[in-house]
Amino acid sequence: MTEGVRARGWGSLSLFSMIPAHNASVPQPVLRHLIDHFARPLARIAAPILAAVLPVLAAGCSISIPLVDESRSTQHSPLGTMDGATPVSVRTDDGATLRGVRVASGVRDAIVILHLLPSRVSVEGGINAGVSRLSLKPMLEDFKRAGFDSVVFDHRGVGASDGPAVPETLVEDGVAMWRAALELVDGKEDRVIVRAGSLGTIIAAELLARGASPRAMVLYAPVRSETVAANAVRHHGGFAGWFLAPFVEKPRGRDLVEVLPKAKGPILVLLDRESPYLPDDEHAAIQAAAERGAHPVVVTPFGHQLLVLRCWGFEVIETEGGGLESKAGLPPIAEETAWLDAVRSYAAGGEGGETR
Repeated sequence: MTEGVRARGWGSLSLFSMIPAHNASVPQPVLRHLIDHFARPLARIAAPILAAVLPVLAAGCSISIPLVDESRSTQHSPLGTMDGATPVSVRTDDGATLRGVRVASGVRDAIVILHLLPSRVSVEGGINAGVSRLSLKPMLEDFKRAGFDSVVFDHRGVGASDGPAVPETLVEDGVAMWRAALELVDGKEDRVIVRAGSLGTIIAAELLARGASPRAMVLYAPVRSETVAANAVRHHGGFAGWFLAPFVEKPRGRDLVEVLPKAKGPILVLLDRESPYLPDDEHAAIQAAAERGAHPVVVTPFGHQLLVLRCWGFEVIETEGGGLESKAGLPPIAEETAWLDAVRSYAAGGEGGETR
């Protein structure tokens, strides 16, 4: 056997360390060409993968990654720019403080919408629209005009909330948000609607599993606690993500597929057309679970991030010329508007609307 050829990033380990001695006469320019075009690029890919995966395998443990965008921007905060907006905060069981905003409609005994935010959406920093961030204020104004109060907190590590962002605390932080919403309505669960998107639907599932009984729920662009972290790593991590995905720590909390068939009370599910965080088989599983629980499902024409944007009043569409056109300040999609009107009528009169 010949001595191994040193490839950058691998030390003495090389694809060429197994070349038999009788191949030693291969011209040096050819060997250099092969190394430059194959061994070194592979080494640059493999080295970080091996560095991350091998210690995990050796220790028998998992990798913890943040699930929310740790934005500290306050550029788009509704506080100070919106009538009826006041700061709110809640202390979690482990002593962290989550901060957000309450928007009062001025309606007596108004129903409060508790917004459980997706990743990359923030009270203080707005919503990530790709090239820019946009304020949550227009949609909160829309709910206010419709006679709903709103309360929304930033996740840990986001906006003015304490940090850092860690997946282990996501669900318990959400339970604290639910507790804070109940305090605003004297503990009356039937005066709270939970509106949860993407990552927030993991919290909503856990609330249902723990016996919470809000007036209603809207779940948009839902994901599953069992798979969202691994699916996200595969999508964003490229080649390395497929190696790391089996070792990524899941957020704690019950899975929607398990919870929806047993859940009581009206729940509207707004599904994205396609999602990197919810492959086709899981998409079908959530739809089937909701239907087993007699909860209506609307499959929207939007992909995951575009549905999140649309549920906060923004729409990006492709023009006939192949360009992109954006719209802002839109109301909730028609199905959600009709749903909320029915919920409110039913809550007010007991006989005034049908939510199933």
